Amino acid sequence: HPITPLLDEQDFRTQHASGARQDGSWMGLLNMVCALGSIASGSEGLHEQYYRQARSFTGLDSLGSGNMDSLQALCLLGGYYLHYRNSPNMAYSILGAAHRVAIALGLHREPRRAPSMATLEEAEEHRRRAETRRRTWWSLYCLDTWACMTQGRPTCGRLDRSTMDTCLPSSLGPDDHAAILLQANTRLCLICERLQQRFAQFGRPSNQEILGLDAQLHDWFDDLPENLKHAEGSPPQYQFARELMKTRYYNARIVLARSLILYLAHDCKKKLGELMPEQRHMLNMCCQVATEAIDSTARYWMPNRIQVWNMGWYLFQACSVPLLCIAIEKNMQQSSLPPNENVAAWQSSLAKALETFTEMRPWMRAS
Repeated sequence: HPITPLLDEQDFRTQHASGARQDGSWMGLLNMVCALGSIASGSEGLHEQYYRQARSFTGLDSLGSGNMDSLQALCLLGGYYLHYRNSPNMAYSILGAAHRVAIALGLHREPRRAPSMATLEEAEEHRRRAETRRRTWWSLYCLDTWACMTQGRPTCGRLDRSTMDTCLPSSLGPDDHAAILLQANTRLCLICERLQQRFAQFGRPSNQEILGLDAQLHDWFDDLPENLKHAEGSPPQYQFARELMKTRYYNARIVLARSLILYLAHDCKKKLGELMPEQRHMLNMCCQVATEAIDSTARYWMPNRIQVWNMGWYLFQACSVPLLCIAIEKNMQQSSLPPNENVAAWQSSLAKALETFTEMRPWMRAS
């Protein structure tokens, strides 16, 4: 929830405690929350029961009678749960439908008129509802962006500034760290969308394009508040959200530079000779980012099924870089060139990753 705070937790808990609502939209949302909660609690199979119940309330009919509850249920289903079930194509389609429902509900635009409020309570209720709409919109945007990072698919107009003007999330109080995290994640995803759109286009990206996007990612990280960069000063309940955001930042930079490394690995099979200085720089830069990502995951991962599922996937992505670079260097050595002194460091990073995977095994079979 701190990563994508699309629910008003206070309102959700109040409605759940009352037991008054039994409509399909609410039941779909409630069962999706319980499905994800059962995974986080460490249960192996309980989520299946909640998922079956949620599916009975989130079918095609829910798209025609869209409301905030059914939209939020679709976000959780396509943004999290179906990825956990290893169904990325279904998740992609569900999030596409959720995007259309969000636009039909008008979440892509700020209200043009401010309603008149008779009391402070009414004004506060209106403010919370408006903020929930913003957070649902931007949570959906982030979920769709994260899901597509390695798929190479067009963004399909996920965000169009000429037609969409929803404000970024704003804090509801001094301790509303969720708003700050969602703001930071949204700004990161705005860069990642440009990255994805470029990879979906025909033709190889140039080194200049790669370096330009990488510079944007680097600037985003430099501009973060200190308590989003480091553990000090951040509440414990937001530690994982902060670390996962950093890991996604590393992953975006890895995906960027890895594209060039994949081309290098392919070209080196043709025995093209020694790498150019610019190619060597890109290779070493990407390995440095991968090393930082591996070190960060090894240090900050937590024994929780949801967290291991996410961090393990990004750790796997990071490992692909030193593996590719070692393969390239091995080919270079066959060309009677001196070995790269960095190979030992890359091997050390892989060893650290394998140790981390071993520690993660009790919480996730894929590890």
